[in-house]
Amino acid sequence: MVDRSFLQLMCSYPMDNNTVAYICTQQMAQEEAEKFIEAYEKNVSDAVTILTFIGPGPARASQAHRMIKAAQKNHLDDLKRRSKFSPPCTSGCSFCCHCRVDICKSEADLLVLGIKNSGIMIDWERVQIQARRPETDYFHHIMGKDNRCALLGEDNLCRVYDYRPSACIEHIAASDPSGCDMTKIKDKAYVYVAETRAISTALAMVMEGDTIIDLPTALLERRSEICQDT
Repeated sequence: MVDRSFLQLMCSYPMDNNTVAYICTQQMAQEEAEKFIEAYEKNVSDAVTILTFIGPGPARASQAHRMIKAAQKNHLDDLKRRSKFSPPCTSGCSFCCHCRVDICKSEADLLVLGIKNSGIMIDWERVQIQARRPETDYFHHIMGKDNRCALLGEDNLCRVYDYRPSACIEHIAASDPSGCDMTKIKDKAYVYVAETRAISTALAMVMEGDTIIDLPTALLERRSEICQDT
């Protein structure tokens, strides 16, 4: 059974032919909420079955990411047809690359593989600074060197884009990109697609005793392995 606290998430719905309204299950009519919960739990269960069959490691994370991307595309394509909404995110924006990202071991395995395959250099001093941050500090999208993801290139493009964690894949802006700069504007909206959240929830549920940790800490734990080939 899925922890119902997971269901207090934000789901995207078109409204007033405008942008996107955010409605959680508590704001739905009871019948609608029950249908949503039933569909959500089925999506989690189906994803758990698939990911358990694959087993832990980069292949599991890669499969989860493919499922997340497919679910996200289907949802956003449907949303665009019904409300004309399209995410304003553009290549090189990188505002969302300045906040905390949590990953599981399978995603860490995939990320290390991507780093080694790409042959990129890591700013380990910055990684250490970020790893020392308290768990409650999500960097709040404040632009600055120490908040900048160590995997982000000078061109503001992710250097391991094809291997990026589910948290990065799921993160989609729903308002003007100027609102992403939290040093200037505090009014920001995001689309978290329920179908993709179900898959990332399933990935967390099949960790088999492993824990979710922040990306900088995961990199530090694998530093010797990464540095062997970079």
